[in-house]
Parts: sequence; C-alpha cells; structure tokens
Amino acid sequence: MTTNSETGQGTTAAPEPSDASTPEMSEPEHSPETVGDSETDGGFDDAEGLDTESGARTHSFAPAPGGILSAETFAIIGLMLVGGLLAGWRATEVVPSLLAQSQEGVIGGMMIAEGAVALLAVVSGGLSLALADASTRPWARWIASATIAVGALLVLVAAGAYLQVPEPQPQVPMAPGS
Repeated sequence: MTTNSETGQGTTAAPEPSDASTPEMSEPEHSPETVGDSETDGGFDDAEGLDTESGARTHSFAPAPGGILSAETFAIIGLMLVGGLLAGWRATEVVPSLLAQSQEGVIGGMMIAEGAVALLAVVSGGLSLALADASTRPWARWIASATIAVGALLVLVAAGAYLQVPEPQPQVPMAPGS
C-alpha cells in the first residue's frame, strides 16, 4: 500500500498487485510425497525433520535426560566450586584457623584448602567432558572447559602462594622483669 501524496489528504491508495501471487514466484507446496525421497535419505527430510510416510515430526538428536551422574551435573558442580573460590568461600579459612598452631600455618592451610577445592573443580570439569557424548548439551561442554581452565589457574596460584609462605619463626622469650 502506498500513500497518495499528490492530493495532500493522506489517503491510502489501493494495494498494488503482488508478483508473488503468480505460480512461478510462489513457494512450492510441501506434501508428504514431495518432502523426501525414501531411497536416498531413509524417508526423512533433514531440513524439517518430517517422516515421509506418516508426516510426523521426528528428532534425531534429542537431549539425553539429565541425571545425577550426567555431564551437565558435573559441569555445574565444577562451576559452583570455582564460583565459590572466586567469591571468597569462608570454609577454606575457618578450618585452617582452628587447626593451625601459628599464623603461617593458617595461611599455608588456607592455600592448601583453596588448591584442593580448585583441583576438585578441575576433576569435576574433566569428568564432565569424559562423560559427554553426542547428546550432551553444548553449554555443559563450555562450562566444563571453562571450569578446567579457570580451576587449573587457581591451582597454580594456590601452589605459588603456598610456596611463598615463610616458615614459622621461633618466638623470642620475653625477659623477666622488663
């Protein structure tokens, strides 16, 4: 439809005939007979997922149902472990502070605990990738790969920080009467 600008009244002119209504320009009709050739593609139309005999929709790779031991579960576990470390999880601070004898021991214990959690995240991401198959959702592979990369960096940082913690020094006894 076009607006008639010559009259200045803003009236709408009649619709122009469309060339798409001619048989040469219109899209072909799909019927079950023309969808796929059963000799060449097994009776399925790859583009639309139609069965040529019944006309029903089919899916070749439906996602596998998730379970407690699925690749998706281990990817999410790894993501949560890395997220907890990056957010400042307090469990890695509380336990060493209760068990250590010195301040250096507390810091060393924190680095060991954070390195262990990061290593668990790497193992979880690796297990997720090992369990992945053709029906695994793509986001699970992406999360598992990112978890392995970030977790490995956190393991290296924790190991480097642990090596930088000085050995505890003996305390100098206080002189009596001073």
